[in-house]
Amino acid sequence: METLAANLRRLRVARKMSQGELAENAALSRVGYRNVEKGAAVPRVDSLLRLAAALGVGLGELLVEAPTLTHVRFRAAKKLASRADVLATVATELGHYTFLEDLLGQRLPFAFAPILAMVAEGRAAGEADIAKKAAIAARRIAHLDHDGGSEIVRNIGGLLEAHGVKVLMPPAVATEAFFGLSVAAEDGGPAVVVNTWERISVERWIFTAAHELGHLLLHPGAYQVRATDEESAEEAEADRFASYFLVPEQLFAAEVAATKGLPFFDRIIAVKRRFGVSWQTIVARMTEGASAERKKLAWMSFYATHKKHYGRSLSKKEEPEPKVSPAFFVSSRASDEPNRLESVDFVEERRARLVREALDKSLITHAKAAEILGITLLELREREDEWIDA
Repeated sequence: METLAANLRRLRVARKMSQGELAENAALSRVGYRNVEKGAAVPRVDSLLRLAAALGVGLGELLVEAPTLTHVRFRAAKKLASRADVLATVATELGHYTFLEDLLGQRLPFAFAPILAMVAEGRAAGEADIAKKAAIAARRIAHLDHDGGSEIVRNIGGLLEAHGVKVLMPPAVATEAFFGLSVAAEDGGPAVVVNTWERISVERWIFTAAHELGHLLLHPGAYQVRATDEESAEEAEADRFASYFLVPEQLFAAEVAATKGLPFFDRIIAVKRRFGVSWQTIVARMTEGASAERKKLAWMSFYATHKKHYGRSLSKKEEPEPKVSPAFFVSSRASDEPNRLESVDFVEERRARLVREALDKSLITHAKAAEILGITLLELREREDEWIDA
């Protein structure tokens, strides 16, 4: 009874539904539903089924106690009503992920772990710019920087998963106050979780994944589930890590030099598209080390030019629409310039691959596979029809 009541309350609040709305959607009286959520009444099976359908979950999610996380860094700019639901969902998905890894004997080591000791030693020695140093080290481990030069991060989800970091994209949370979170090894991680709500740009998804990797490496002591307020110093460090992980100095300098003849706005758009990051990341990097007045002028210039081109103001969390102009193709080949980023540019791949392998080896049922992937049996069958190997 207590478990059912807690789950109903958590799921209802997460979906911003009143008790009356949920009761109406499940064809129950308000008083009847209120008694169930208080734990004072036991609903019939048909009522439970209607409640589950109204909340968009399976019956099991109402009856089983939600798993918990303790070693998680979940901070947000605002208090989130859906916080408990997000944590429960992430805990469930991590449990599925580790189950598959153990079933197939495919646990991957955290390849970036040596950076933890480097960061600790650097802080003890009072070193400056630990975040940048950690980003450079992470790129080396990922073989993005090598003697032959530097490479762009073209698939951060696949890169992180190949180096022992689980990537999760649970149901989107409809808010720009929460971009993502990360989970430490003690709770089944290391893992990064990205909020892929449609109003958040794909560039932000990519940056969030790198940002959360930064937290995993720079702030291992901050993984306490009860802490909810953002720490500005930690956020700034994680942002700096993400910037230098996604946009390495050598390549950045080359791209900036290549666009030198273009107007400032066009340069920002061209370079941002090259690296697949937000315009804010590029403006911040191009004005790094400049005076406060110079930085302010750069940001004002970008906003003013955008309004001139598009006839409207640009929000801080929005990406400009692409402009089709030869001026943006600043590399030697047009194919070097990526198209506008879409959701397919940020995907979690490994878990789906493990599910397919477990199915092929008859280690799990189709029902279990559908549960892990968060889809129906029919959708799983349709996906199987599309599994065509080259």
